[in-house]
Amino acid sequence: MSKTVGRITAIKPEPEPDGSHMIKVAEFGEPEFEVCINPHEIAELIQVLQSGVLSRVLEQSEEDTPRFPVLTVDSVGLAHAGRETALLVTTAQTGSLVLRFSDNALQNLEDEIGRAKTFRAAPPGTH
Repeated sequence: MSKTVGRITAIKPEPEPDGSHMIKVAEFGEPEFEVCINPHEIAELIQVLQSGVLSRVLEQSEEDTPRFPVLTVDSVGLAHAGRETALLVTTAQTGSLVLRFSDNALQNLEDEIGRAKTFRAAPPGTH
């Protein structure tokens, strides 16, 4: 990677009418300028950024303690692609991602969610 010559100073929260997003960049010692991220580039940018964030979360967890990393789930929904249905999960650390499951893994997930709900409902100190 080349030497850093600038940084993002602002991100416009709303997309443009064509679906693009605008960011402001400042090169060190130079005035700010706007950069347009085209709609077809946004998904790739998000994928790269989310992957980097997840890698850092995993590395921090491994360095700090020998336990699994913790992702805080903000929402869960369905993601459809043709005949395939998967889970759309949004976490505080990585943003949104799609989880694909085999039928067996999905059944296992359902069983584990049931167990988690049982543990949460149990009085403290009983498990």
